[in-house]
Amino acid sequence: MKKRLLRMALLGLAAVATLVAFFYAWTDWSGARHWKAVEAELRAKGEPLTIAEIEPQPIPDELNFAAAPIFAEIARVHDRTQWRISAIHGFVGGHKKASSSGLTNAARVVDPTFDGSDADAARVILSQTAKWKPLLDEVRAAAERPGTVWLSDYQDGFRMRIDQIQTLLKLAQALFAEGKAYLELGDPAAALIDFRLILNLASRSQEPPILIGHLVRQSITGLAVETVRFGIERHAWTPASLETIQRELAAISLLADLGHALRGERIFFRIGVGKLSKEGLDVPDISEKPKNSSGWKDRLSQAIWKLRPSGWSNEDVSIYFENLQQVIEWLGKEAAPRPEIILTADKAIERSQKDVFFNIRTPFSRAALPTILATIPRTVYAQATLDEAQLACAIERYRLAKGSLPATLASLQPDFLSEMPKDPINAEPFHYRITGADSYLLYSVGWNGVDDHGSEKKPSPKSFDKAEDWVWKMDGVTR
Repeated sequence: MKKRLLRMALLGLAAVATLVAFFYAWTDWSGARHWKAVEAELRAKGEPLTIAEIEPQPIPDELNFAAAPIFAEIARVHDRTQWRISAIHGFVGGHKKASSSGLTNAARVVDPTFDGSDADAARVILSQTAKWKPLLDEVRAAAERPGTVWLSDYQDGFRMRIDQIQTLLKLAQALFAEGKAYLELGDPAAALIDFRLILNLASRSQEPPILIGHLVRQSITGLAVETVRFGIERHAWTPASLETIQRELAAISLLADLGHALRGERIFFRIGVGKLSKEGLDVPDISEKPKNSSGWKDRLSQAIWKLRPSGWSNEDVSIYFENLQQVIEWLGKEAAPRPEIILTADKAIERSQKDVFFNIRTPFSRAALPTILATIPRTVYAQATLDEAQLACAIERYRLAKGSLPATLASLQPDFLSEMPKDPINAEPFHYRITGADSYLLYSVGWNGVDDHGSEKKPSPKSFDKAEDWVWKMDGVTR
């Protein structure tokens, strides 16, 4: 009897072992097969899939913006307080409030007791930036270098330090305040120099191509646009300055830049998932944890992680690549129902996240994809604002030349506008309405895709889908 029970137990164990082996074999085969199919499809479309395909060619230091001494020291020195560039602090706050030029807030960064006019604030700001002139001159000299290569080791994508591109944003904030101060005091030539440097700094954040770099580029470009708005409100720009600004803004496509960033993002994603699958989760030594810590839970998580079939990692990567490819192809279309596509994708991901088995198999794509999708309405909004700024420059040039606002946007062509920007939501013309002798509304239909006749509900990062029209409002403020 005992032998029979033992034989049955052994047979049962053998059956379980066979099922487990079959499960692992089938899962690994299925995951590898899925990835090979995705890889073949993307290869056929000419998409980059490896670091080597996105890694820039080495360039001499004298041609590399990132190798300029003022930026190179950031990579060498880990203590931020030791960077020379850290002496420059960004001026933040107030510039988006209709009732404030933001100059007073910036002046109070320099002097907390400041209480004066906008012109007085402008002088305070310029007195501060004058102290940084040697540093800013170094930045301007670096900006003359044509290339930018921040990383020496692209394979180490997940350990990349982002100090460099964060520094670019802080520099742009200082230049933004300085540019507005120049405009307030009637020096558009100096303000134009700052505007162009801000755009130059924005372009340097795109390498390596990852999402955080794109978001920083978007933020820096937004500062350049706000500088333009400030000058137009005060009729401070000259026709020649406006023409230069218009031309440089027209050369920027934030939607194309996002596609570039997503191509790099998914390559680094694959590297990161591969490392975690091979090396396991980074769990600290339990002996280093406090006595009341749940270190045993970390160890259990580590053990469970090591039992994951390798095929699940391939599934994780495949799903991530497939979803990002849909977004990249959508971004590449000149005309597309943008909100509908993203909302559909968002709902599909939301449904999949309710699938427990899906969450176990693909935890990284589950966590990363909603973040990716959330950046898209923000980018479309930024592109719409950028295009509105171009149109506002053309409108101001028309006003300076003709003495009045154009009756329609079509009146801007061909003398003041060679190509009419289109609303990135629906690829149709922007809406324009004169509201006074020197004021107007210029707007996109916004994420809801409906013309709300210029009704504006300011979007926030979490509510772009609830915003109404995206409005550029010009009230004709004068100095």
